[in-house]
Amino acid sequence: MTWLGKVLGPGCLAAVLLLPAPGEAASFTASRPAAVNKGLAFDFTGGMTSPTGTETFWFHDIASDCPLCNSSSLPIAELGVTLGDDRIHLGLFGSFPSPQIEVYGQLHEGEKVDIGVGARAGIPLGGQSAHQVFLRSDYQLSRNLKLVVDPGLYYQTARSPNGWSEGSALFFTPSLGLAFATSRATFTPSVALVTGGGDLKVSTDVGERHFHDTFAAVSIAVTFHRRVD
Repeated sequence: MTWLGKVLGPGCLAAVLLLPAPGEAASFTASRPAAVNKGLAFDFTGGMTSPTGTETFWFHDIASDCPLCNSSSLPIAELGVTLGDDRIHLGLFGSFPSPQIEVYGQLHEGEKVDIGVGARAGIPLGGQSAHQVFLRSDYQLSRNLKLVVDPGLYYQTARSPNGWSEGSALFFTPSLGLAFATSRATFTPSVALVTGGGDLKVSTDVGERHFHDTFAAVSIAVTFHRRVD
């Protein structure tokens, strides 16, 4: 099968996966093992953040009639598909606030340590987009268990449907997790400390304001991949 054929197949599925659902949050981190999964792989991520500040929450509630009135934890939900070959993969991921295209490359493959770098570019949708750059590193603990250390940056922009409120935010997202591998799936629970801030202009008397926020994000990623013996 040609490279084009391989891409067109998952493209049909990706069209469904890339429909974001309001009320969900991007995963803030792309925490996975550093090794590239060859061929097609399918990703499912779910989790929850600790309570965020009102400004951070607004980025996930931009249609609210009362900006900065609410603050809560954010659910995490993300679906994706990747196509890998040797040390590089391309991916499509669907989550709120925008679908993302991922490019990832493995830089080092060792007996105990693997390292790679990647980026996600958000596709603007409904006045919102999110972009990420990240480092993936893992350390072999046993035959099927790895320690995963994945620092990254998460940048988000948003504009309310009526155009009265807009903002941008940049967060540092270091994460720590464990990757449990089976022959056809890898399970990666992780926790991230998300810290950063941004600028927000709202349609109330508050006007423009700069904010800082720190919160935790706990998630588990399940990756179904080609059989690995």
